[in-house]
Amino acid sequence: MLLQLIATCLLWSFLVLDSHVSLGDPQVDPHSGSPGCVLRDAPSQCGSFCLAALHPLFDESAETQNKLARIEASQDALDTKQEALNTKQEALNTKLEALETKLEEELLAIRTSLQAILDNVKSPPRIDSRFELIGSRYFYIEDTTRKNHTDAADTCRKMGSYLASIKDEEELNAITAKLKKGEEYLLGIKYRDDLKAYVSEASGKTATFLKFTNFKRFRVESPDCIYLTSNYMLESFCGKSFFICQSDLE
Repeated sequence: MLLQLIATCLLWSFLVLDSHVSLGDPQVDPHSGSPGCVLRDAPSQCGSFCLAALHPLFDESAETQNKLARIEASQDALDTKQEALNTKQEALNTKLEALETKLEEELLAIRTSLQAILDNVKSPPRIDSRFELIGSRYFYIEDTTRKNHTDAADTCRKMGSYLASIKDEEELNAITAKLKKGEEYLLGIKYRDDLKAYVSEASGKTATFLKFTNFKRFRVESPDCIYLTSNYMLESFCGKSFFICQSDLE
């Protein structure tokens, strides 16, 4: 576009100069010998005119170039910012992926632990039909056949139970109400000389409840047994007697 304007300007300059020369003193054309105006130095004669005419276009072109330079600089700055944002986004994506992987691993570990717990949970033990609920626990009261401590404990084990240990006064009263009056029932409580305490055979822990009569026989060298009779406990020589079994390990 600019070159076209320059060419047009030069053309008009030639025409103007030609008209001025024609109106001036006639000159003889050295080639034809005819009088006329001869354009001897076009650049010198037309240069000033063209430069004056094109000067605004040059100024506009320079301003346009400056604008383009500023636009390019702005675009470069935007590209730099975009690259920085892309880098941050990639770093964030990497962190999110790492976090997601970690969470999945932790969830898998939790599921594995829970499954292991569920696998280890045993179903509630089946209680022998001969046991009855007395208070909050199940007991079997043998009041037809008398046995010694060893045989009584073995009978309880065959039913998946242990010789009974009474946990409190309320349970003692509830069991006593079902016993034959005047009879002694063997319990699963033994005195441990090494511990200086009475221990439950079922739990292996110190007995939580004891209620002896005022009359308490002296223990001898052979292991003594604890019996329940008439709402009290009695420590006596181990012999054959009725007995009570419990279904749990308390």
